[in-house]
Amino acid sequence: MKASILFSGGIDSMYTAIKSANKYDKIYLLTYSNGYGHTHIGRTKKRFKELNKLFPGKFNHTIINIKKIF
Repeated sequence: MKASILFSGGIDSMYTAIKSANKYDKIYLLTYSNGYGHTHIGRTKKRFKELNKLFPGKFNHTIINIKKIF
C-alpha cells in the first residue's frame, strides 16, 4: 500500500511519517512552496534525508511550487 503525507518537516509531520513507515510500502511526502519567504523548505529536505537513513527507499519527497496561485 502507498500513502501521501503533507510534509513540513516539523514535529507533527515527522512523527506521522515515522509511524506510517511500518504500515505502508511507499510514502510520498508532499511539501508546498509558494516562493515567498518559506524558511521550512530547507528543513523538509534535511528531515527527508534523515528519514531515508532510518528507512532506506521508503520515502519519496516532492516540493510542489504553487507560486502561480498566489
